[in-house]
Amino acid sequence: MSLRLRRHAARPRPALNAETFTGADGASWPSPWVAAGTGTVALLSNAGRLSPPTGAYAQTFAYRPAPNDGEVLLRFQWPNTASLFDIIARGQTHTGNPKWRCRIGESGIEITDGTVTQASSPTLTAGVWRWARLRWQGSTVQVRVWTSGSTEPSTWDVSATDAAGPTSGNLLLASTNLGDGASLTVLVDDLSVTTL
Repeated sequence: MSLRLRRHAARPRPALNAETFTGADGASWPSPWVAAGTGTVALLSNAGRLSPPTGAYAQTFAYRPAPNDGEVLLRFQWPNTASLFDIIARGQTHTGNPKWRCRIGESGIEITDGTVTQASSPTLTAGVWRWARLRWQGSTVQVRVWTSGSTEPSTWDVSATDAAGPTSGNLLLASTNLGDGASLTVLVDDLSVTTL
């Protein structure tokens, strides 16, 4: 009697949803996104627009439910590096803790949960579409950023670990003006959230 073993293909990780932000300019972001703070969260040229109001360190953001362990992949562009773009995992609100915040801006890329902070300083030119992949799993959060049209790197730009860090919460995207107070639009597109 012989036994035959069947090899099963690995099941793909379930994507919660993919969003291309297609629609009329000025329309709201699709459900389950919720706009919060001040400023504009709307569609623009078939992308998601985040425009804080004029004022030093003014910000606007949108949030949605997310898995406890997961990752987000998205394309983004910002007009100049005098603005900040935040991707927040396991967050409650943009200003409140606990949360894991990945901040992309003029000084590079930083991940922090308010206790542990790790950063890198790649050259990021404004006005260029880029991809970002943020992964949160267990006590570790990692991010990599690369130019749209190029191959995704196999290494992470920044990785941070904190056993006492947040373990659940929402996914948030935010745009923040810097000290000059100029209102700068961040665009996001081709976004997907995956459960790990």
